[in-house]
Amino acid sequence: MSTINDTTDGSGAFEGDRYERMRKAAEILAADPCCNSDENFVTGEMLLAFVDELCDLKILDDLTEHDAKTVALVANLDFLKGPYRQAERITEWLNDEKCGREDDNQWAVAAALTAALKITLDAYAGVDEQADR
Repeated sequence: MSTINDTTDGSGAFEGDRYERMRKAAEILAADPCCNSDENFVTGEMLLAFVDELCDLKILDDLTEHDAKTVALVANLDFLKGPYRQAERITEWLNDEKCGREDDNQWAVAAALTAALKITLDAYAGVDEQADR
């Protein structure tokens, strides 16, 4: 699969702001047949809804560009694995296991991933954030 299309630069990197890039990555993952197989609990449609919620809540706003790229990547991939993987990833960051991302602010990344996990758990629990506002 080629990563160069009308929304990428010549190197294959997504253009646009951090939220557009996170959404585009989710769209590519959501379109993958593996994401929508009967074996998976999480579907591409669920991933897109999750990322829309992250974008609506501006979860990447207080992060550096580098940290935002990390959170966008990890949030997309770990959501597909479920809340257990999301929680495990947060634990890794809190234990200073940065998965080779030494330039990241571990606390900022862990905080953003925790907010993403809360969104996932609220959805599973049937909590409607809008009703509380």
